[in-house]
Amino acid sequence: MDSSVTHTISLWDALASVPDHRRAEGKRYPLASLLLIAIAAMLAGRRDQLGIVRWGRRLSRETLQAIGIGRDRVPAPSVWCELFQELDVTALEQALGDWVRGEASPGHVAIDGKRLRGSATAQAPGTHLLAAFSARLQGVIGQLRVDPDANEITAALILLKTLPLAGVTITGDAIFTQRAICKVIIDGGGDYFFTVKGNQPTLQADIAQAFRPFSPSAVWSPPPDLQFTETIEKSHGRIETRRLETTSALAGYLSPLWSGVAQVCRITRERIVRGKKTIETVYAITSLTAARAGAEQLLALSRAHWGIENCLHYVRDVSCREDQARAHAGHAPEVLAAFRNTALTLIRRLGYKVVEGFEHFAEHRLAAVEAVRGWRTE
Repeated sequence: MDSSVTHTISLWDALASVPDHRRAEGKRYPLASLLLIAIAAMLAGRRDQLGIVRWGRRLSRETLQAIGIGRDRVPAPSVWCELFQELDVTALEQALGDWVRGEASPGHVAIDGKRLRGSATAQAPGTHLLAAFSARLQGVIGQLRVDPDANEITAALILLKTLPLAGVTITGDAIFTQRAICKVIIDGGGDYFFTVKGNQPTLQADIAQAFRPFSPSAVWSPPPDLQFTETIEKSHGRIETRRLETTSALAGYLSPLWSGVAQVCRITRERIVRGKKTIETVYAITSLTAARAGAEQLLALSRAHWGIENCLHYVRDVSCREDQARAHAGHAPEVLAAFRNTALTLIRRLGYKVVEGFEHFAEHRLAAVEAVRGWRTE
């Protein structure tokens, strides 16, 4: 883990801070203890509510007492279902995000949405979540549910306002290339790097014009401050060339509409697979100045954005089997997703690869409890 990551609270303290809104008769089991069991079960590879119950039933009486449960066994499945459906998910996400951040700067934060396909019903397409992922901190620092009547743009504006943005660089796909989103980030003291596609046709055309004329016969010369970099990778019979060009020439022209804009980029990806060549060109806009981020840094940032897909969403789909989890009522889908995020962060911070971590904690039940409780920190 990054040596700059420090913590002011333990995960156990974070769980203990989640407010308990259960009825008096429902508080026979401490809330923090139940949340601990749920995350520990996720560490051991369980994927849903029933898996959590079955895993918890095998905890010894001594272990249950050590985490504050004075009874001989965990609650019945119906209690867990009601708990997850009615849990204050906003407070849970806030507590877990605070724990992931500690006192460290998240650095680069990628935002992206994911639909939980297993939560779909005949009447609804399934819960849609928007997450903010920090590769430096190896975890999700914020996540919220996208309202069925809204979209990821609206959700992003809400999510960003809950995050500490000072010193943070936000990256996102073209859907987040919105003036209001850029303004929120700049007003919060952060920076942005967003892809520009057809959803912003005027901006896309302006950037394209900076790198080539629309007419082959037009008089044109490259911007005087043009920078470029190129990388070539060869693997598994594929040759992939990535080239990024950047200039600050449009900053003054675009700044009245796009808050903080400092550079625009053209990114060209050429792939040769089994002799077949494909070329893709996209554009980007960023508030990072050339002095702070040149062509090499911007290309690396563009590639790093996909860490949220490779390190979070793909892993939740494949290793955590998230789409096989059928919970759909109340807040349960988001609560379980938050537990998966937390389990993945713990596994990585403890130095395991994801599958290796699942296997280890499946074999060592007490170690899973200890990892969440904070007794073991190595």
